[in-house]
Amino acid sequence: QLFNAVKENDASLVDRLIRQGADVNSRDTNQATVLMWAMYKADLQLVKALVLAGADSKSKGVIYLDSLQQGYYGNLTGIAAGEGDLEKLKYLLETLKTPVNDRELNPKNGEEDGWTAIQWAWSKKSESLLSYLKKIGANLAQDTRQQVLAAENEFGRNSVEFQAAVFTLGQILNDYEKDYEKAVEWFKRAAEQGYAKADYQLGKLYHDSLGVIANEIESAKYYQSAAEGGYGRAQYRLGRLYLD
Repeated sequence: QLFNAVKENDASLVDRLIRQGADVNSRDTNQATVLMWAMYKADLQLVKALVLAGADSKSKGVIYLDSLQQGYYGNLTGIAAGEGDLEKLKYLLETLKTPVNDRELNPKNGEEDGWTAIQWAWSKKSESLLSYLKKIGANLAQDTRQQVLAAENEFGRNSVEFQAAVFTLGQILNDYEKDYEKAVEWFKRAAEQGYAKADYQLGKLYHDSLGVIANEIESAKYYQSAAEGGYGRAQYRLGRLYLD
């Protein structure tokens, strides 16, 4: 009953249930806590009321975001960042002193090696969250490097998961950090694994002379590889390259 009241953001019912002895640290079948559901579905005032009543902000579980259970939230900061709620995120980090690099619980292996808040902010392209998190010490590239290691340990170097993690790190170095030389390094690692999007990015970098000396032959080579890998944008770029 407490879970339903929290999901409905019914503060008066939540208060009554707590007074009647409801367990504010109870969990659902996926080990998600009442506080996690409040962070996801309720307002900040209800979240604060649960914490005041003794809800443990360090406990972790899983809230699945789709019926196939592919996307999930695994901690409180992940929920706040994933939902784009800066006010809740500040409450967690500044008032409750949750570490800025706190990682989600990963339901696949039971380890706390999931995303951090800044990785969620990056995935949502939230400039306000990214700016705030960077200001208080979050490091997107560093957190993503750890994600690469976690993917390698869990799935192996030949897995799609590992290739995607390597590519994502390249993207972050390219788009967010503007460290083009390192981006080239990581894109090449992903391309060597057959990740077509990485070939495409390398084609662009060689064409635009970012992180490497401009080289139209190399650019065409990478666009060709990406096109053969089924990446449609590369076919268009390759055509333009030949026209020019």
